[in-house]
Amino acid sequence: MDKEKELNRTNDIVKQLLINDPKTRNSDNHLYCCVVKTICPDALCKPFWEVVEHQNQFGLPCFETVRRTRQKIQAENPDLKASTKIESFRSVNEEIFKEYARS
Repeated sequence: MDKEKELNRTNDIVKQLLINDPKTRNSDNHLYCCVVKTICPDALCKPFWEVVEHQNQFGLPCFETVRRTRQKIQAENPDLKASTKIESFRSVNEEIFKEYARS
C-alpha cells in the first residue's frame, strides 16, 4: 500500500474511533489498541514485541502516525477533543518537550 493510501486509511479509522469511542480521545494507548483491533484483530493475540517488530506485515501504522493523526483530527474537529484535564496535560508536556529539544 502506498503511503498516501495508508495515511488516508489511518485517518478514516482514527476519526471513526474518536467519534464512536470517547475513551480514544484521551488515551493514545487505547486508541492504538483499537486501531490494531480494527485492522488486524489477530495481532492482539501475539506478543507485544512481535507486533511492534513486524507491524508492516500486520498492515499496522506506526504508533506515532496514529498519534499525529489523532492530533490533526482533534485540531480540525473541536467536538472530538480530549477532556479539558487531558488537553491541559498534553499542552504542559508539549512545552516541557520543546524546552528539552532546545537545550
